[in-house]
Amino acid sequence: MVIMNDTMKALLFVGCGTFIVACSYIIMKNAHTRVINNKRLTLYTDIYWMIGVFSWFCGSIMNLVALDYGNQILLSSSSCFVTIYNTILSVVVLGEKLQLIDITAIILMCTGSVIFLTGVQDPEQR
Repeated sequence: MVIMNDTMKALLFVGCGTFIVACSYIIMKNAHTRVINNKRLTLYTDIYWMIGVFSWFCGSIMNLVALDYGNQILLSSSSCFVTIYNTILSVVVLGEKLQLIDITAIILMCTGSVIFLTGVQDPEQR
């Protein structure tokens, strides 16, 4: 049986939470596109918009729960992954074009986050 320390729990919650938030942005973008293409729909009554808002709320709650297990600096740097998730999901789901600057930004964010996260000490070990 694997026992996780508080830092690992925090990273798990914030990782899942940011992924859910990124998915909610894609769902809400889909709803926005549907409303633009169908003039009879309103955004706040569209089922995709409601699902997107609900999933955004759930992801934000997961990020809030993560604060109970980890420090703010660790969690805020890990939350930059929502940009990476959004970039990948927008290409895969929405069919948007990936630019060279997007790839460069993803590489730099991943590198910076990994460098930071490997240097973070667990508060329990201090």
